[in-house]
Amino acid sequence: MVLGISKTSFIYSATVAISSFAASQHVTTNGVHFEVDGKAFTFAGANVWPMGFTDDKYITRAINSSKEQGFAVLRVAAWNEKDLAHGKDPGSHWFQRWENGTPTINEGENGLQLLDRAVKQAEDAGIKFIMCLTNNWLDYGGMDTYTMNILGQNQFTHTNFYTNSKVIDTYKTYIRHVVGRYKDSPAIFSWELANEARCQESNCQGSAVLTQWADQISQYIKSLDANHLVAFGGYGYMNEGKGARNWDFNYDGDSGEDFKAILDLPAIDFGTVHHYTDNATTKGQDYGLRWLKDHNTAALAANKPLLVEEIGVNRQSSDISMTDVLSAYEKYMADPQEASAIQGTLLWSCDVVGGQCPLSHDQYAICQGDEFYGTLVTDFVKTMAGKNGNGVENKAASASPPSPLLPTASAAVSPATSVTHDEPANKASAEDADDSKNDDDDDDDDDDDDDDDEDEDEDEYEDCIELK
Repeated sequence: MVLGISKTSFIYSATVAISSFAASQHVTTNGVHFEVDGKAFTFAGANVWPMGFTDDKYITRAINSSKEQGFAVLRVAAWNEKDLAHGKDPGSHWFQRWENGTPTINEGENGLQLLDRAVKQAEDAGIKFIMCLTNNWLDYGGMDTYTMNILGQNQFTHTNFYTNSKVIDTYKTYIRHVVGRYKDSPAIFSWELANEARCQESNCQGSAVLTQWADQISQYIKSLDANHLVAFGGYGYMNEGKGARNWDFNYDGDSGEDFKAILDLPAIDFGTVHHYTDNATTKGQDYGLRWLKDHNTAALAANKPLLVEEIGVNRQSSDISMTDVLSAYEKYMADPQEASAIQGTLLWSCDVVGGQCPLSHDQYAICQGDEFYGTLVTDFVKTMAGKNGNGVENKAASASPPSPLLPTASAAVSPATSVTHDEPANKASAEDADDSKNDDDDDDDDDDDDDDDEDEDEDEYEDCIELK
């Protein structure tokens, strides 16, 4: 799933406990467990793609509200491509610009220095980032940005990203800049090779191409940074053979991903799985529970932790209850016996402060005003933090509720950054074989200024873009 989030996205404002880390602590693994300083570390968190490419005020407010919410881990986009020739204009903030087929990495105030400040604030808050380095989809630029620019508009294929030596070397150059920048930071939970990488073209050799690429890139990252974990970042597609489970796209290998083979790679430290439920048909609640259980079983066999990295339920469905289905998933994920390999969960939501759910562009969102918010978010965060008993010390945040935290106008993601997300928008098609080729100012400002900012932000509640 790809998060396309506008400036009003992901601002939480509940007050719970958050894991607290010493300055030198890095996350490690011990069998199926994450550990910090030798103590079991389980958690719930959120996906926050635009953390590093909006503005400083957004970063501060998102970090503060995440801490108040109790999110110990956030998944962040560590890529942001400016590629005007192919319609990708992220506005004033970008990490890498493409011109005449050549990339330039932006080390300036409006580039990686903004991500620097996000990482520093995460360090101070005791929050950790999963840093995703590129995207299968074109949101914020992604794999095809490399192949289109390096190989030409009419020459590229998606598979070239995994196989072409010039493309791979260019991607490694970007990886080297970003990973080297933060290799000593305790705020980094892990590096992630890509969001939902797939290989579905005729020259993908089943899952061989993607698995070989994952092996190569994960080992390269480990050669740069021995301190942090590395994950694939995939949806978790299985490869049980052509036509498996009645041609179920999630299991039959047509995605090009082989969850088990990639999890077995020596430089991959933990597994990732994503899942969305849209209705009560063949991919309803029972299917979702089986999907989670199958990945838990595979992680146990590999003796590595499992992170449920994206999970959501379509609240607009006419035949399922979002509360009932997500509660069932959460009950399973938090069970230390039944889901013993699942050590973390990143709930999918696009919460807008003051916004009213359901949002027109994100049927999987959970908003603070929802009557079930406390149960599905606040309580679940606490439950996951204590899943394995004696874990990382939790310290209560401020006892008083925080004031609404709204980002500023300059935090907006440019409308040119289209949000295409393959799973939930047409959820069934994303998981079925017939979708196999879908590519697609400060708190002390005077009252008048605060009122102006609030009015402006209210106008943008509906700008929360659906993740496609």
